[in-house]
Amino acid sequence: MLYTFPSNKDTVDNVAAFWQPDLQPAKGVPYDVDYLLRYLSTEPSSLGIVVATRTGQVPNAPGFYECVVDFSSKTLATLHDVDPVKAVFDSIAGVTDMKTILQKNNFNGTWRLFIRFQPPAAPQEARFRVHLEMEGQLLSETWEYAWHELMM
Repeated sequence: MLYTFPSNKDTVDNVAAFWQPDLQPAKGVPYDVDYLLRYLSTEPSSLGIVVATRTGQVPNAPGFYECVVDFSSKTLATLHDVDPVKAVFDSIAGVTDMKTILQKNNFNGTWRLFIRFQPPAAPQEARFRVHLEMEGQLLSETWEYAWHELMM
């Protein structure tokens, strides 16, 4: 299971992975564990990866926050700003008002997604899961983000 929890700094490790083995280890007996970690950025893939995420309050819009997410790949760099690339949200939770803009960054070839949102008045988290696609073809990995009041 992969678990993410809130953090007020991007330098704090806030992701944990854990599992329960099929055979329970005996108490007091050493239990060896081997595992392999793989990252999308090290695997040959044409899918875009998230290369930057920025968050903050929106100036002159009290109560609104914004996430800015940059997606990058060789495939995305070849697309044009007029191509029908879409941000597809798999899930949205804890948001009362949301507006999005997706645009090509012609300076570096990335695609930038702006998510402006207003969280609910009661303290709770806002969650987003989104990926890029064009005409039903997957173009990127899925970006998942949990926003918490203590993060701002």
